[in-house]
Amino acid sequence: MNVNEPTNTEPGFLFNQFSPNGDGTNDLLKINNLEDFPGNSLQIFNRYGNKIHEVQGMTDGNTWDGTRNGEQVPAGTYFYILDLGDGSEIRKGWIQLIR
Repeated sequence: MNVNEPTNTEPGFLFNQFSPNGDGTNDLLKINNLEDFPGNSLQIFNRYGNKIHEVQGMTDGNTWDGTRNGEQVPAGTYFYILDLGDGSEIRKGWIQLIR
């Protein structure tokens, strides 16, 4: 059995670095071909394991923008659980938020 690392062109690939600083570039967490996965869900946790964001049925316009309850979260590493809702394996990993 061959196991290949996901590439940034794979549908559902989550780009794990973004910089929500209002400059119009990489201000939102990006997931490839998100419109192909209408049953998706995303949970984001801080380094202490506290859930800081959760969304069902994301679109390109409503992924994570680096805030919690309207306040910016600090720069750093966060962890995610992404379910594309298509029966594929649930994806887990890290996100680097850069301010």
